[in-house]
Amino acid sequence: LGKKSGDARNWIFTGLIVMLVVEITVMTSQSNPLPSSLFPTWTEHECVWLLHTLFPAFMNGCRSLGSYLYVDLDKQARQLLLALQEQNKDILLVLRDVQICVQSIQANGGGGGNSTARTAGAQGTTVAGGMPLMGATPTGKIKELQERLRASNTNVLKATRDVQGEGSKNSSFGFYAMIIGYVAMSYLFK
Repeated sequence: LGKKSGDARNWIFTGLIVMLVVEITVMTSQSNPLPSSLFPTWTEHECVWLLHTLFPAFMNGCRSLGSYLYVDLDKQARQLLLALQEQNKDILLVLRDVQICVQSIQANGGGGGNSTARTAGAQGTTVAGGMPLMGATPTGKIKELQERLRASNTNVLKATRDVQGEGSKNSSFGFYAMIIGYVAMSYLFK
């Protein structure tokens, strides 16, 4: 069945166990355990035959539902790591720019860098990433770093929400299906 159908395999094994219990109950009982109001002319053999006939369709339905409900956690973790890596690259680039700017300020004797960088920042030009150049001062670079962090945080938050949302959607389906199956079986064989 493959990796996508792990839950389906559990459902199929549960269906096999239920089918075994029903078959043993039907075949070993002294009287007909089937409700006579629903199945007035059915024999035990027909009930077992119906279970065996319907099982391949049940197995295919479980496989289809399992593939549909499958959440690839490895893929989501890869997407989250890639988003974090891109954010880390942005942070490193801006921190390198801040470091170069601080070194140039220190080299020029605290004069605030060269005059061309200040005029370019005052005119509102943009850097290669399309972000506006805040200024060639450490404060401007830190503001630029904050803007880049805000922009890249949206990708990281989206990836984490996808991981958290998809993981919780599938967790209780099997539990509720088991309860419904138990209620149905106890109602049929009272």
